[in-house]
This record gives sequence, C-alpha cells and structure tokens, in this order.
Amino acid sequence: MKKILLLPIFGILIFAMLPHNAYAMSYSLSSTSCATLGGSWNSSTSTCTIVNLTIHPTDKLIVNSGTTLRIIGVVNNSGIINSTGTINNTGTFINSGTITNSGIINNGDTLENTGTIIDSGTINNLTGTITNSGGSINISGILNNGSILNIKSFGTINITGIITSYKINVFCGSTLADSVSVIGGQINYLSCTIETTP
Repeated sequence: MKKILLLPIFGILIFAMLPHNAYAMSYSLSSTSCATLGGSWNSSTSTCTIVNLTIHPTDKLIVNSGTTLRIIGVVNNSGIINSTGTINNTGTFINSGTITNSGIINNGDTLENTGTIIDSGTINNLTGTITNSGGSINISGILNNGSILNIKSFGTINITGIITSYKINVFCGSTLADSVSVIGGQINYLSCTIETTP
C-alpha cells in the first residue's frame, strides 16, 4: 500500500522539476504592478518611476499605450519588454533580452544593447548614448539620433525606416545596414586599429 502512495508523489516531484515554457512573471504596467516592481506610480500621468529593476530571462514586462515607464536608476532586462506606450530613460537601460517597441522610447542617458531591439515606433536618442555591442537593432520606424550611437563588437543595425543622425560610430566588424538614407549628421567607420570613441 505504501508503494502505491509513493508513486504519484514521485511523479509530481519529477513534473515539478521539469522546465516550463511559461514566463516566470508577466507584468502589464499599472499602479498595482508598478508597486510590485518597486516603483512609484503617478496616477495623473499613468507613469511608473523605477529606480532599479531586473527583468529575468523568463520574465515579461508590457508597457501599454497610455502608460509610461520612467527609468531613473538601472534597469537590466534579459527577458522580454513589449511597449506600445512610452519609455523614458534618464538612467542606465541595459538590454540583453528582447525589446519590441511600437510606441516611444526617449533616451537621455545610457542605453546598452547586447540583445535584440525591434522598433516600429520611435526612438529618440536625445542627449544620451546608445551602444549596440554585438546585439541587433532593427528599425522599421524612426530613430532620431540627436547624440551618439555606437555600433560595436560585431553588432548590427538594420534600418528600413528613417534615421536622423548627429553622430554614428561604426566600430570594426560591425554593420550599419540601411535601405533608407541616413539624414544628416556624421558617420564614422572606424578601422580595427582604433580603440577609442571619437
């Protein structure tokens, strides 16, 4: 009788240890989820201000239209961020996962990408620096680069949309592929012997 009871328990334990494809945590940005993420919520502007946040590989964050994620500290994403709303970054935004944006991303400080960014909306690089190190940025929307965009470590930026540029540094082995002209600005193709950013 004891053996019969142990078999179902053993089966449940094995199932619990198997990997699952579902996201460990999925958040749709709201007053409730903002508090759960350790942020502060402004109900008049539907804005969640985050100081520090880590989005793990199995996590997902959704920024819906009409809501704003405001980053003033460090956000480290190795999971998934889907945004049809607005992301305002005046801190450090590190992406090694996937960001899909059809809304607006305003970068006023540091945006580092080693993962994938898919943009069909608008990215405004206002006064900050975007560095794509070995990652991929695919732009079918608009990139307004009013500051510095670095493409390093065999990174790739594919542009089928519109990019207005102040300065783009394409480091050795990296690729800036555009099927639409880059409007204005300066593009520096750096040889493999140059290690510093101009």
